[in-house]
Amino acid sequence: MPKITDAAKFLNWSWWFWLTPNLHGTVLARPGFHLQVFIYLAIANLVFWNEYFADYEFIDDDNALAASYVQSWASRLMVFVLTGFMFRVVSAYWVDARQKAGQLLRGMAKVMDILTIYIDYDNPRTEEFVHSLWGAIHLIGYYALTISSKNTKYKLSKKEIATMFEEHGYEAEPLLKLHVKNTINKLNWGILQSIKLERMPGGCMESLDNPAHALLLENIALMYGGAMSTMSFTSSNKLPFALFHLVNWVTRLMIFFYLVTIYGAIANEIVKRDGIDGKIVPPMTCLGGTVDPDYPERERYCPTRFYIYFNVFYALSLYFVLGCLEMQHVLSKIWETGLVLGNYKGVIDLICEPILSAGSKPKALDEMKVKRAEGLKIYQSTKQVRDSQKSCDVSINASAQSAGDVI
Repeated sequence: MPKITDAAKFLNWSWWFWLTPNLHGTVLARPGFHLQVFIYLAIANLVFWNEYFADYEFIDDDNALAASYVQSWASRLMVFVLTGFMFRVVSAYWVDARQKAGQLLRGMAKVMDILTIYIDYDNPRTEEFVHSLWGAIHLIGYYALTISSKNTKYKLSKKEIATMFEEHGYEAEPLLKLHVKNTINKLNWGILQSIKLERMPGGCMESLDNPAHALLLENIALMYGGAMSTMSFTSSNKLPFALFHLVNWVTRLMIFFYLVTIYGAIANEIVKRDGIDGKIVPPMTCLGGTVDPDYPERERYCPTRFYIYFNVFYALSLYFVLGCLEMQHVLSKIWETGLVLGNYKGVIDLICEPILSAGSKPKALDEMKVKRAEGLKIYQSTKQVRDSQKSCDVSINASAQSAGDVI
């Protein structure tokens, strides 16, 4: 039976504000977002008060039906547009981002698998070759992640990027003069040429036959393509420029006309309902209850509570609708709001580790195994522990079942 301590397994507490310090990674962390909501509410309330005290009706009984059609049509249109827009934003900046980074890692892993099999670690040329190869492949992964995170707090300065190149054994100045994608291209060409030289007689990859070489080239292309895609998956051009601006401006204009219509209609409704003999009681001038008990036929109530209610309701609605439009700006900083940059760099370190140096030749299974007698002894001892634990669990379950039957 679940206990109180197991609540974390069944409930999602991540939406509580205190679990997100300073609301980082959310649309609420953008000051301009709150300013937009305030401006829309200010305009709507300006329309409300102007209509409340006006001598004419903005929406009278003759066009009330047309106004209701406008509200219904605007609501459905915004739901339709925002649903499609949110799907496209999440696909471009979340799903595609993970897939492209995954393509880079898969390509690197496949390249490393082939290289560790065919490299002759006893060849005198191996040490220099694997050091250059490790530096190029490792640098491609790190540089792609560095460029993709340049619009986040993880952005590196030019000096730090140059230091990264030098730590991998490559001169930074000639490579960093190029366009970022051309830099990856140069490193990719260097890898291909180095492999070609080492396949020649006397090279440390002389045993690499043609089918394996073709497979290696295919996986290098996969790694190269993954690096190119990773570098650009957070750029703002992931969405069509025309679509992005069409959705944003149309939605904002629809919100404006919707709020003007609905706040004007609400003002007219309050005046007709609570105004008696030309007398009206404005909201926020009373607290609640009956304002004027001298009218027994139709008591006039204070509209303050209703005024506060629909303002809060439309404020929350604005936060949701405008928040959907702001999601693109938040998700474009995916390294701050979703993916963990350090984890991806750690995976690259693990993938490239086998060829870090000539002394790190991967061990075969026979080299990693313990002696047979010692291994058998360890297996038997662990088996006894598992059997005793299993018998203990069976006895506990049996006792619990018998106790339940008695009850």
